[in-house]
Amino acid sequence: MINITFRQMEIFVQVARSLNMRQSSQSMAMSHSAISMAISELETALSGPLFDRVKHRLVLNQRGRYLLEHLSPVLIEVEDHIKILKNDTLTGQLDVGASSTIGNYLLPKIIGKFSAPYGDRVDVRLHIANTSAIEAQLLAYTLDIALVEGPISDTRRLAETPWIDDQLCIISAIPPTTDTPVHLAALADHRWILREEGSGTLTVFEQVLYQQSITLGRTMTMGHTEAVKHAVEAGLGIACVSQFTVQHELDSGRLFKIPTIESLIRPFYWVIVKNRYQSVLQRDFLQFLTHA
Repeated sequence: MINITFRQMEIFVQVARSLNMRQSSQSMAMSHSAISMAISELETALSGPLFDRVKHRLVLNQRGRYLLEHLSPVLIEVEDHIKILKNDTLTGQLDVGASSTIGNYLLPKIIGKFSAPYGDRVDVRLHIANTSAIEAQLLAYTLDIALVEGPISDTRRLAETPWIDDQLCIISAIPPTTDTPVHLAALADHRWILREEGSGTLTVFEQVLYQQSITLGRTMTMGHTEAVKHAVEAGLGIACVSQFTVQHELDSGRLFKIPTIESLIRPFYWVIVKNRYQSVLQRDFLQFLTHA
């Protein structure tokens, strides 16, 4: 009979997520040696290592990745039932991933409003990356929920639900000479400031260009919306960005919107891992998002 304790499983999940025993010992208020012993005992009970030790670093091996994927939802469900029995259901940590536009311009206020009534009982942690990176983190079980601006690629394992619509717009440092909308094709010869590969904004914009058989001439790539806006403001080119990200500059006259005939509306989505157990905290946060 395999003798594995619930505490060993909790410790494993913490270490597997941080890949740092010292950091895990601080998070769990345990000594480094106690954490190390628990992992060693778990590996012995399971007849093999769960981590590779590479130059004093921990790396999850195939066995460890398998255990993390299947153990994480079980622990969440058990902890959730314990909280229900204690009549203290809305507590704990929630790791929310977000692509750049949503994470930088929309979610901070939403998370603040959601967390405010609960004080220290709820810890919502925001992780910002491009859509493809967020998708990978969801599948690695380091995120509970994600909000993205681009379509996901792994529809077999991930489920996406439309959240709100976003208006993309073309911005310039020079005001347009007319209010009449123009075709994107008429702007193709301008120099364009684009987001990096994996960006949801870029993916949607490229889809529109493909549908219209438009090829851009000169382009520059930048890894953040703020960098794109500063480049446009400096006169280096024009860009396609979310109106959420540039409304302040449009209102102040620092940047100008070029109206286009093509529709540049896209949905934002929230994404979860299919068939993964959702805690009370996760369900309440998703419910809050629908009314945000």
